[in-house]
Amino acid sequence: MEFKKVTPKNKATFQKVYITALTQGFDPFVPINFINNLNKNFDEYFYEIFNDKNQFLYIYYEEKVPVGVIVFGKSTLEGATGNDGFLDSIYFLKAYHGKGLAKQALEFLEEKLKNLNYKKVFLWCSKENKRAWKFYTKHNYIPLENKTWDDTLDGKVFHNILFVKDI
Repeated sequence: MEFKKVTPKNKATFQKVYITALTQGFDPFVPINFINNLNKNFDEYFYEIFNDKNQFLYIYYEEKVPVGVIVFGKSTLEGATGNDGFLDSIYFLKAYHGKGLAKQALEFLEEKLKNLNYKKVFLWCSKENKRAWKFYTKHNYIPLENKTWDDTLDGKVFHNILFVKDI
């Protein structure tokens, strides 16, 4: 296993894995039009997060094959302190689900954030995504029932809840 920091040189690899893993991991949750639009406008999305010095983007390699991506950094949530981190994205190609790679990625980001003196990690998880919900609670992330956010993607409503973990 190897995590490589994303650079403009490996952006195309990041985009390919990000979009493919998102499509595979969230089907049938996320409408395909949303994913197609994200792919079409990926440069805008990428440079926004890439140029934010408080965000960290990595590609996860398994035996030199790019199989996942992770995006995390400083929390920008309302009320966040300077010691709050945030997991934005953690996606793996479907063929690599169930192999413990997401757990390794979670441990990687928690260690990185700890080394930067972060004390907590926050993330949003859709209530409709039972697999992710189970994964995060298994790894000691706690859902904050009073912190919810509904998002509409191409007319489909997603009910999200904020999770937190002390690190």
